[in-house]
Amino acid sequence: MTANLRGADLSDAVLEGANLRGADLSDVDLGDAFLFEADLSGAVLDQADLSGANLVHAEATSEQLEQAKSLKDAYMPNGQNYEDWLKDKKAQGKAEKNE
Repeated sequence: MTANLRGADLSDAVLEGANLRGADLSDVDLGDAFLFEADLSGAVLDQADLSGANLVHAEATSEQLEQAKSLKDAYMPNGQNYEDWLKDKKAQGKAEKNE
C-alpha cells in the first residue's frame, strides 16, 4: 500500500531515510524538509514544493524532481544546490546536442 499525502504540509519535517517509495506527494509542502537518504522511488512529486529541502543522497530521478513546483535553494541528491544542478543539467543537454 502506498501513502497518499496529497496536499499535506510537511514543511520543516525531518524525514531522514524515510521510505516514501511510490507515495503520492502531489501538492505537498516539503519546503525546508530534511529528506537526506529518503527513498522517493516512484513517488509522485507533481506540484510539490521542495524549496530549501535537503535531498542529498535521496533516491529520486531528475524526471520526478522536475515535476515539483519549486526546488529553489534545495540541495539535490548529488549534493549540489538546485541552481548549480540546473546549470549543469542545461550544459549537459547542450553538450549532448553537439555530439
